[in-house]
Amino acid sequence: MHLRVALTVADIVFLWLILVVFLGILTQKLQHVADTLGQISGGVQAVEGHTKILGGGADAINANLNAAARNLTTAVGHAQALAAG
Repeated sequence: MHLRVALTVADIVFLWLILVVFLGILTQKLQHVADTLGQISGGVQAVEGHTKILGGGADAINANLNAAARNLTTAVGHAQALAAG
């Protein structure tokens, strides 16, 4: 009977130690994630600061870029037709 009690107590202590180690590792991983998110947040704030000068002109810039892409696609088609010629 004493052996069973001793083994039960040892089992509980062993499980407690495993839990402590697991939670310590988990805490380190979560701290690493928090640090990384802090860096990402700083980067996003920097990008926002740099892109404030675009303001409402972003729509016009996107429209011009889409038009340029269409024109380049057309030019490629013409160049391929000339090369096949």
